Amino acid sequence: MNNAACTIVSKNYFAYAKTLKDSFLKNHPDNKFYILIVDLKDDEFLKDCREHDVMWVEDLEIPNFLSYAFRYDILELNTNVKPTLLRRLLTVHQKVLYLDPDIEVFQPLDLIYGRLDTSSVVLTPHITRPITDSMKPGEDSFLQAGDFNLGFVGVKADETGNAFLTWWQERCLEVGYNDLSVGLFVDQKWANLVPCLFPDVHVERSVSCNMAYWNLHERALEFIGGKWIVNGSTPLLFFHFSGLNLKDRNQISKYQDRFDLKKRPDLLPLFDTYRDKLAANRFDHFLKYPYSFGKFSDGSEISPLARRVYSIAPSSFAAENPFSEDSDVFAFCKKKKLFGVAPKTYTTYNTNNNDVRLKIFRSILKFARFFLGNERYLLLLRYMLYIAPVRRQKEIFFD
Repeated sequence: MNNAACTIVSKNYFAYAKTLKDSFLKNHPDNKFYILIVDLKDDEFLKDCREHDVMWVEDLEIPNFLSYAFRYDILELNTNVKPTLLRRLLTVHQKVLYLDPDIEVFQPLDLIYGRLDTSSVVLTPHITRPITDSMKPGEDSFLQAGDFNLGFVGVKADETGNAFLTWWQERCLEVGYNDLSVGLFVDQKWANLVPCLFPDVHVERSVSCNMAYWNLHERALEFIGGKWIVNGSTPLLFFHFSGLNLKDRNQISKYQDRFDLKKRPDLLPLFDTYRDKLAANRFDHFLKYPYSFGKFSDGSEISPLARRVYSIAPSSFAAENPFSEDSDVFAFCKKKKLFGVAPKTYTTYNTNNNDVRLKIFRSILKFARFFLGNERYLLLLRYMLYIAPVRRQKEIFFD
């Protein structure tokens, strides 16, 4: 069988990729599994990880790659090279599956490979049953982040599969931002269009595939006869441990507040065993590796704001290594005072309304409403919503 699977990580998350690879090859000993490292080539790391099928992102030969590496953060870059990797692997394999590194495979994925006999692309939806409570994530979360979870995708080397990947690659490399305010969520949101734009796309609704925090309201686990069984009848093919906090042994995912392991004791052995496997694969050791594209050559941190400002008009800078302290980009960031570390990000799950900074912002908005009046205040809010993405602020940052 000329089948393969792959995943993508930076060096610090290699333990996840190793755990996934072990589980995949245990169930597919005759298949190939590839790990793409999104970092600069590092001989010391290669000796450290002791892997033979590691690929490096520079091996994909993406034109102007360093420009993309600068404009995107680590999450964005890791996800946005996904279609390029799949295109490369489909030149030597007939069917290729992409799996996020925080997935574990429990049974042979014959169901998925079988779907690719008659389909060119296989996707899995986040949910297959309605959500009726008010916890997070809700159905509105998937309207923002996408109908399908692109922690998994299967593609076949045919005309449709290659056309899909070519289209997807162009979108990911050029506009693969994590910016929900304008309807973008890295590589994933584009998948909403895939069943509309391409024939032979299969949506796999089986509860055995891509079980994760987002669909726990519709799926329960039991360990029967040496297998994990979903909803009392279907063997679990793969579980997605997205948002796992290794330090909190009661938490299922930092991205949800519906369940914990006390409420879902059926999941506790699965999570405990997975954490042990990550530890055995030296999670703490690999976590210490710095991200190659996180700093300028002089060691200065590249701030999220610097990345977004650069993405407004990357062609405004000389065609050189933007990470160099001798580059136009470095000089521009110095002039505009764009250096700095990432600020704390507030989400639905961790917003502290007592934060003094938020209190100041609220006071400013109260004054603005009083000073401007209701109609002008609403106009201000609409403009703030429009200009919130830094990529729409060219007049502010460029003379």
